[in-house]
Amino acid sequence: MIARYKVLGAFLTAIFVSSQLAGQPDCRSSVPGFLKPFKKDGKLSWAWEGTFGYGLMNDRNVMNGLNYAGFQYAKGKYRFYLEGGSKFWKNSLGGQKARPGLREAFYSYGTAKTNINAGFQTMRLGDYFLVDERALGVKYYRNWGAFKLHFGGGSVLKDFARMGTFCSVRYIYNVVRGKYEVPLGEKIGETNFSGVVLLWTPSEKVVKSNKDKNEFQDINPDEFGGNNTTQKTDDEGVSSSGLDEFGNMDSTATDEFSSSGLDEFSSGSDTNVTSTEKRRHKSKNLFGFKQAGIAAYSEFGQLFGEQRLYGGPLAGFSLPGKIDLELEALYQQAGLNNAVGFFVRLKKSSAAKNGNMTAMDICYIGKVNLDDSALFLPAFTNLFMGEIMRLEAVDMPAVQATFKYQWAKKVKPYIRLRAIQQIEGYKVNIVDVELGMRLKKRIRTTLIMSRIDSDMLDVDTPFYMARAEVRFNL
Repeated sequence: MIARYKVLGAFLTAIFVSSQLAGQPDCRSSVPGFLKPFKKDGKLSWAWEGTFGYGLMNDRNVMNGLNYAGFQYAKGKYRFYLEGGSKFWKNSLGGQKARPGLREAFYSYGTAKTNINAGFQTMRLGDYFLVDERALGVKYYRNWGAFKLHFGGGSVLKDFARMGTFCSVRYIYNVVRGKYEVPLGEKIGETNFSGVVLLWTPSEKVVKSNKDKNEFQDINPDEFGGNNTTQKTDDEGVSSSGLDEFGNMDSTATDEFSSSGLDEFSSGSDTNVTSTEKRRHKSKNLFGFKQAGIAAYSEFGQLFGEQRLYGGPLAGFSLPGKIDLELEALYQQAGLNNAVGFFVRLKKSSAAKNGNMTAMDICYIGKVNLDDSALFLPAFTNLFMGEIMRLEAVDMPAVQATFKYQWAKKVKPYIRLRAIQQIEGYKVNIVDVELGMRLKKRIRTTLIMSRIDSDMLDVDTPFYMARAEVRFNL
């Protein structure tokens, strides 16, 4: 009992101290996937990660590094998790900084049908694109077989948000001025959100598994389709909407290069199923129908001014040729920015007999204005469309197409091509080419090359970037 209170005290102290620290980068840490016990009882675990990156751009070179560790205390249905460390960056045009930071600090309770998290954590709501943010708050998930309920709410702080002062890649790239930036609070309560999503998935049957004893480890969908809990995901990240960070060792929706919330490898909206459940799909979906749901969401706080309200349906279908279709529409009530935003996505993945895998994805996010010149304003989507400029909901309408091919080799080499086109506004055009592999499971290398053309750039010629990153895990 005394040991339990000591752990709880340390956890609460970490949250208090975090107000004096800055958050870690927007990329997802892979530390949870490498946790190992201090002792044989396995209650207290730890892991470490180090990252170094170097890049060349038209007018500068950039460098950054990360060094952080994670600690977990787990007993039965309860878990405390703490992760933090330090980061540094340097830009040859001027500017460099090093500082400590706290990335996650939360308490979790999980059973086969229920999961509750409280503290600093990354939150998603279970829909296709509405929320993917790091906040101080509460997340709740409940499963009744075909029906699933997701609830989340919290306060987003400037120093901890995924695109906040120290959490974004603006400090590395910083190629434009005047782009709209989401308001983020300096204090708790200034920028907040809450939302609920109810899903109905008649094409799935959830059963309890007696083989998996870890009640905190979420099912990690295979990045090339399917939800195979026995097959580890590959090196390249799945979407922010499709992976809990506490997955298996090889699930790495962690890379700064692969952080797009519209990654072609997301599993869809059901992201909080605990690992004591496995999804067994019927041999045939009901007329191609996979799931339907409804979302209700709001953003509020001093920096938002008027409260923003959102609500609407979402649905998923299986089409001929093993193509998945995802749809979502949201009515926005936000002062003089009333509009309807919508999300349409087609994706397909396949595996050859030799084990090589292919995935293709095309996504369109648009809006219909109900007020003249309305903006679609959900602040915490973190779509990350593009490596450098990273278009968000406010930049819509836009389309993104992605292709990835992975070879069935020991080091899992892959190539990913991504193209983004903004339809209106500054007509941003982005092309990203990404290469990567994993060496001995604990070393990952990634190379990304980008081309940007936009009316927002200070020059008439396109902007180019090439950047390499090496990540180590213990």
